[in-house]
Amino acid sequence: MTRQIRNLMAAVAVIFIFSCERLSPRATNSRADELYVTTMNASDVTIIKVWELPQELVEISANVLIDEQRMACIQDNAGTIYIYNLNSKAIEQKIVFTGKGDFESLVHVGNTFYALRADGHLYKITPGTKAEPVVETFDLPLTVENDTESMFYDATASRLLIGVKEKNMVNADAPGKEVYAFDLKTNTMSPTPVLTIEEPGDITTPDVKSKGKKKDRKFKPSEIAMHPSTRELYILNGPLSTLLVADKLGKIKKQYPLDTKLFPQPEGLCFSKSSELYLSSEGGNHGRGIIALVRLAAQE
Repeated sequence: MTRQIRNLMAAVAVIFIFSCERLSPRATNSRADELYVTTMNASDVTIIKVWELPQELVEISANVLIDEQRMACIQDNAGTIYIYNLNSKAIEQKIVFTGKGDFESLVHVGNTFYALRADGHLYKITPGTKAEPVVETFDLPLTVENDTESMFYDATASRLLIGVKEKNMVNADAPGKEVYAFDLKTNTMSPTPVLTIEEPGDITTPDVKSKGKKKDRKFKPSEIAMHPSTRELYILNGPLSTLLVADKLGKIKKQYPLDTKLFPQPEGLCFSKSSELYLSSEGGNHGRGIIALVRLAAQE
């Protein structure tokens, strides 16, 4: 091999290495940015943007858009609604409606919020001009055994739809998870389920402790939202970091595994008026809570 050829090959190698470095994402000190890079090509979920939340929301359990700039959030251990500004990336208001409690879901209807506790207590919160909001409570015929973690608004029927994570109220031993209707006109809950979300089949995920072997897990919905256009149900299976899509009767159509580094315990989701999908997740043992704007492959 002549000296000229060796020099030419060396030059080509340098150019190739430099090009690869230019095309690779730069390392950053932001956990959200790092996870954004690792999640971009994971499964069929594209991460558009990630917001790292303040420490107060490390255990975020629900999120709902108020407008294009503000997201109302709630967390597991406090009866407080946190108004988070997506532009300034800061909490701009706190609405305290009660003390400590295991709060799992939040809905915004007009000027009113509805917060759901895991033991079946429903809070209606209407912020006013005064410091304290007007609060009404409803004791639903559900208990901590049912573990009520999901709730969404059905505008066509002026009702809240409330789902269980654990034991069904009516058909305790039946497969699937029951969803009940709370009528906003009469403030009463239906004695029977209005729909049942079917079990998504054999749920198997890689288990680190079992050295890669697959292990069956139970279906435990941690939140449900209705798509504003298609009326499909989007369901988070929090313990498995999985997003499911079902028809309006609860029949599962598709599953989307989520990156467990970014979504170690996803418990919140909501849609914008233009059908943009926002997910939220607790921070886990060492991280911070996050909100992520995502797009699914079927939506692209």
